[in-house]
Amino acid sequence: MQMVYKRDLDLGGFGGLRERHYVMDRREFGDFRSDGAVDGVGRLLYLADAFFRPGGHTGMHAHQGVDIVTVLVRGELTHQGSIGDGYHLSAGDVQIQRAGRNGFQHDEINPSTDFNHLVQLWLAPEDSETQAHYQVITPSPGQATTVYGDAHSPLDGHTCVAVAPLKRGQQLHWQGDTQIYLASGQLWLNDGDATETIERETLVRLDDPHLTATRDCLAILVSTPSGPR
Repeated sequence: MQMVYKRDLDLGGFGGLRERHYVMDRREFGDFRSDGAVDGVGRLLYLADAFFRPGGHTGMHAHQGVDIVTVLVRGELTHQGSIGDGYHLSAGDVQIQRAGRNGFQHDEINPSTDFNHLVQLWLAPEDSETQAHYQVITPSPGQATTVYGDAHSPLDGHTCVAVAPLKRGQQLHWQGDTQIYLASGQLWLNDGDATETIERETLVRLDDPHLTATRDCLAILVSTPSGPR
C-alpha cells in the first residue's frame, strides 16, 4: 500500500483558501509539485484537502482542459462562475465542473462565519469536445455513489470517482487500481496481501480494496478500471 499522511504535507493556499496537496501528477505539474505529493490513478491529476476561512474565497479564475470534482465535507460553499452560477452547496454535496472545449471560470466562496472543509480533485477529461457542464450530486448514505465516470466501464484508462459516506460496521468491496482518500472517520483496509487501519485525512493506493468502516466515515475512491461487487 502507498500511504500519504497529513502530517507529512505542508499547508499552503491562496486567497481565503488553505490546502494540503496529496496528489500532484507529473503529467500536469512536472517537477513543480509540493513535497510529499504523489501521482494519481488513471486520469487523476490533483487532489487537495482544503478549507476556507469564514467569508473566504479564491477570486474568479479560469480552468482549461481539466474537470474538477469538489466534495464538501463540512460547512457551506457558494459557487459563482460561467457555469452553475449562484449554486449553494451544503455538507455532503459533490460539485462536478466539466471543462469541455472552452473551459470555465469560477470562484468558490464560504458564506458562513465558520470554517468549512472540502476535498478537490482535478481529472484529465476523456472527452474535451463537449460543452462545459455543471452538476451537483448528493451521495446516498451507506454506499458508494459514482459521481464521475462509469463504475462498470472495462475501458483501459477509464477513471471513476465515487463518494462513500459509511456508517460504523459497513463494508465495501471495490475493484481496480484505487486511491482512497479518507476525508473523515476511520477505515480498516484489506487488499488481500496486507491490512491497515487508516485515520482521517490519509491517502492510500492499493488494488481491489475491501473497506470496513470502524467509525462513521466519508471515503473518496478514485480507480481505473473500477466497480463495486
